[in-house]
Amino acid sequence: MLVDVANAAGQTVERAYCGQDGKARVVYTDHSTKTIPPEEQQAGCTAMSVADDHRTFGWSMQVKNCCTSYPISVAVIAMRDGKKTVLRSEQMVWQWHFIDRGSRIAVLSGPVHGNA
Repeated sequence: MLVDVANAAGQTVERAYCGQDGKARVVYTDHSTKTIPPEEQQAGCTAMSVADDHRTFGWSMQVKNCCTSYPISVAVIAMRDGKKTVLRSEQMVWQWHFIDRGSRIAVLSGPVHGNA
């Protein structure tokens, strides 16, 4: 799946990370920080990445799963200039990457166990 990310002017991202509380955090080059409110049912975040444009960052959203002893990723959340884009999958998100300096996202998803 490939998805375009919204475009606008904004702050430059220095780094982004997933906190121990499962919430995404971003640090801008002016050293200001922001904690991103979690989505409904979000149990954690993983695979945080800052795009080459240094304006876009994203992560895999994890939720509790009935059939595993661990949370699974079911969406990719991308933010640029305060605007959030949520890409939900019907199956587990295995990998994702920014493409074209953050203007697009590629997502690989599939079943939690076994072959698709």
